[in-house]
Amino acid sequence: MQLISAASPGIDAAHHHIYVRRVVDILLQDKNLLRPTAIFIKNYHSKDQPNFKSSLDALYQLYSRPDQNGIVTVPPHISTLIQLLSELYQQRDRGKIQYQRGAILELLVHHLIQHRYNMSGEQCLTNQRFIENYRDITVQEVDVAALSQIRKKAEGYECKVNPTSFEPYDSINLMDLRNAASERNYRINVGFVTFENDRVMKIKVTKLHLSEHIKLYGLDSLESLQNIPSMDN
Repeated sequence: MQLISAASPGIDAAHHHIYVRRVVDILLQDKNLLRPTAIFIKNYHSKDQPNFKSSLDALYQLYSRPDQNGIVTVPPHISTLIQLLSELYQQRDRGKIQYQRGAILELLVHHLIQHRYNMSGEQCLTNQRFIENYRDITVQEVDVAALSQIRKKAEGYECKVNPTSFEPYDSINLMDLRNAASERNYRINVGFVTFENDRVMKIKVTKLHLSEHIKLYGLDSLESLQNIPSMDN
């Protein structure tokens, strides 16, 4: 099996955008910020939605603390995060905002699993297709894809900020990958990842009748991607 890029110009630009990269860096630095930030990104696709400003201010207030002089302050990295979110949503191009919201989740997942693919020739990338001998294994792109031919293991994750955005072809894509990997005696883990609570996510994807082989990773279990015993070696 091999990986080839399937990134559109829009999503590729989003992954390299300073807002996306700095937000992800801060969330990895302070994982206590992950849940409130993820919920904010899931709930708001535009600054014009009701309560946008008050919800952003609530993030600030959540981490406000008086210093020894009684002056209310917020840690610098949290102030930076809130400023980055504000600037991201102030952009005029709504399509760019949507790409960047999704890219934050994809890049976060990428960072959580990439440590398992650190040997020469191993790959952990975003927006890839799996192929073999110039023939498609996955017809659609896989949002986060990892492959080790040396250690015969692979991972594939479809990422949506909101679980209602998952479509039947997302599950078909992952099952095609899972079946191809199993036929080649690869260890394989595939799943859906979203910025929603696990329980709510499970309810919202019920209509897709997912195979038990497709794991669900919501906000309660997203960090578990960092340590999957069957894939760690």
